[in-house]
Amino acid sequence: RPGDLFVALKGEYTDGHAHVPDAVARSAAACIVRRGFASDGVPRELLCGVDDPCAALGALAAWVRRRLACRVIAITGSIGKTTTKDILAALLEGTYAVEKAQESFNNSIGVPLTIFRADARTSALVAEVGANHAGEIAGLCAILGPSDGMIVSIAPVHLEGFGSLDGIIRAKGELAAAIPPGGTL
Repeated sequence: RPGDLFVALKGEYTDGHAHVPDAVARSAAACIVRRGFASDGVPRELLCGVDDPCAALGALAAWVRRRLACRVIAITGSIGKTTTKDILAALLEGTYAVEKAQESFNNSIGVPLTIFRADARTSALVAEVGANHAGEIAGLCAILGPSDGMIVSIAPVHLEGFGSLDGIIRAKGELAAAIPPGGTL
């Protein structure tokens, strides 16, 4: 939409850089792109070149999160994250101004998009953090800055990224390590 920031992410099927001219034509305020990217008809002053647009998206989300005064509840689990997130958000809505992850936005793109939904009126943000390899939850928590967390299940899924059930247990424990003193797990 006019005034939005466009982040050119490379996906499995398409590269967001191919859509930069369209984003500019639709009045994007700026575009985060790979360093060195240029396109005919796109003013250079609208391009912010970085080494990794996805990492820049996460860094921007972390910056926004540090300015939010709300409780942030991070939910992880091998199964049940999205249902638990939806139930918890519904329970909190009677007491708090709640924002939550849309769908199962639980990765390096979805977590930032969840943070961007919150504003100064938000008093509780309910987010999902998923993983298919060790270290991923810790990285998402570094962006999300959870004040509280919930591990809803641990099951032998994504074993190719974790090696064993013990690897999954350690990975889910990355959420526990991210909860600050005074937080609840």
